[in-house]
Amino acid sequence: MPLNRLAFTVMIAVLVGAMPSANACGICKEDDRAAVYSQAAMEQSQAQPTRYEFVVLKVTHGPLTPTNITKVRRWLSNQQGIVASTVNISQQQRSIGFLFEKQSQLQPLLDNLQKSFTDFTFLKRDYET
Repeated sequence: MPLNRLAFTVMIAVLVGAMPSANACGICKEDDRAAVYSQAAMEQSQAQPTRYEFVVLKVTHGPLTPTNITKVRRWLSNQQGIVASTVNISQQQRSIGFLFEKQSQLQPLLDNLQKSFTDFTFLKRDYET
């Protein structure tokens, strides 16, 4: 009997070890959101869903250097409707996240962002909540 349990345990260990691990592909919108995720921002958004929205942008074109990240972060942090403490930018994933007050209009802000950083192309990522 113990031999059967041992064989079963070894078989399970081999099968589990052979299973592929779940890795981020880096392409899907969920990876963009995960890269700039903020627990505090999400809690605030969920606590007041009629007031706040967690916005995720994908930088599809442009040199996302540390200097440019600082410039974009500073610009976003100074915009009406954005909760400055929630601005997060992932250089590796090329995504931006921030908490936005719904009373403000997002599209004009995105248009101004694009005009202010003409070397970049920004894409808003939409999520179902």
